[in-house]
Amino acid sequence: MYYIDIFRALNKEKVRYLVVGALAMNLHGVPRMTSDMDIMIDLTPANIARFIKSINSLGLTPRVPVNLKSLADRDYMEMLHKEKSMLVLNLYNPVSPYQQLDVFIKNPVEFAPAYKNSVVYNAGGVKVPTLCVADLITMKEMAGRKQDRSDISILNRLKDTEDQ
Repeated sequence: MYYIDIFRALNKEKVRYLVVGALAMNLHGVPRMTSDMDIMIDLTPANIARFIKSINSLGLTPRVPVNLKSLADRDYMEMLHKEKSMLVLNLYNPVSPYQQLDVFIKNPVEFAPAYKNSVVYNAGGVKVPTLCVADLITMKEMAGRKQDRSDISILNRLKDTEDQ
């Protein structure tokens, strides 16, 4: 399965990452349709290098003309974020274009505490670090889209049941 291949590749290279977005909701037990996978990575140079190695092993490439090594250039990523309103770098497999991965170029929540609070799920025998429900709610509040507001309502109910 495509997602499992990504998790395996990231884990093999010891990439510090978190699954976020709709797939994180699914892992928390909330059914939500999605066509891609969204992740946050620790944006340190060493982790970015491990991320690039894992992505290259999967044959993924940026959909826009941005070199993957540019992820380590924080000034360039900030410029893309401000001037182009870019939130994520979309990676895809040219052989199977439906295989997509979005990686945040500027993390919406601080990575270190989010990683510490993450929930690790087992998917197909692979450990999958996932943004916790509280941080997922925070992230979706920041996005503020109609779908995010709906997700927040469901996630708050899930959080309430977990707190009991």
